[in-house]
Amino acid sequence: MSILPAPFSPAVAALVTTSHRQRVRAEALFPDGTTYALEVEDYMLEWTERRSPRVEGTLSCALPDAATLEKLDPRTHVRIKVWAAYWLPAAAAWDEQLVADLHLRHRSVRRPANTVTLKVAGLEALLLDNGGYAEGASDSDTGTRTAAAYIAWMGAAILEGTPSAGVPWTVEPGGLTGEYVQAAPSNQWEELLNLAERENLDAYDDGLRHMVVTSDAVFTPPVHELDVDPDVGTLTDSDATMDRELWANHVLVRYTAPAPAGQSGELVITGTATVTGGPYTPAKSHWKQMLVERDGHPTQAKANAAARFLLRRLLSRSRGHNLEAVAAWWLRPGDTVGLTLPTGGRVLHLVSTVTFRTGGAMTLATRLPDTLTVIGE
Repeated sequence: MSILPAPFSPAVAALVTTSHRQRVRAEALFPDGTTYALEVEDYMLEWTERRSPRVEGTLSCALPDAATLEKLDPRTHVRIKVWAAYWLPAAAAWDEQLVADLHLRHRSVRRPANTVTLKVAGLEALLLDNGGYAEGASDSDTGTRTAAAYIAWMGAAILEGTPSAGVPWTVEPGGLTGEYVQAAPSNQWEELLNLAERENLDAYDDGLRHMVVTSDAVFTPPVHELDVDPDVGTLTDSDATMDRELWANHVLVRYTAPAPAGQSGELVITGTATVTGGPYTPAKSHWKQMLVERDGHPTQAKANAAARFLLRRLLSRSRGHNLEAVAAWWLRPGDTVGLTLPTGGRVLHLVSTVTFRTGGAMTLATRLPDTLTVIGE
């Protein structure tokens, strides 16, 4: 099987199964266009589908000079770019790729250790910062856009007039069109994420200032093999988990919105979804209910769709693997990996979370696709 670890050289797929060299470097890009090469001493970068922003990280660096430290101000538009590299012996060169282009959210200085710690996050953090204001959008769409296109249109409007205006958006083609009215929520981006949930979509920055709106991941050809074999494997530890606390077989999503002008009270719509077949029905495994509160006033059908979306996620994520392995810097949530453990044969899993840490190691959480779970419609 040919594994293509894009954007890295195809040679890296075999390289990581043997003794090899890796390195990570970072630089700060300031609003005035100048840059500063950070001396990274410790790092953690995490991509996860379980949170917005999808990408967050922490870099511990040698303390720069006073002028540069002053410019590392998270209240301004400071970007932190991170590159990962593998040494290719055959080419006698580093294969280096940009893996993250994030935004500075927090800075702390430790003395006498003389280090600066930088907390960084993807573009969604800035959308959340300004989520209640969309300068370039009208109160409603004309009904000619799909839900995915509407999310991108509104998200771009939230960023209009800022240093992040014009960032690229990749939007899933197809889907149903409809009229989407802004309900003036406390945070417009959170409302757009609620819409994505109802339409079985994800909306996120991939970590490179590139916004994506797409449907749930399904199996594709694997981009990495994880094996405990001491000769060809990259796994160093595995923990197979099943969890009732993070699981549910009945989900309620309750939407609340202000009543129309002239009426008192609130409008409430509750979507529901329940496991109706197999060993996890309430009749066979007791009720395990989860209630989620959302702003808005969708139709009953859309509220039920959101509940089904959440139920599928809970079912697929309640059984998975937590893995430690040699860092494969090309892995991202939604990627398919081949997994071979000491017991059982090779299986395919989806990456849910991948965390890269100092020293060329990574931890993974994997799951099965949401589409593999059958629930009541």
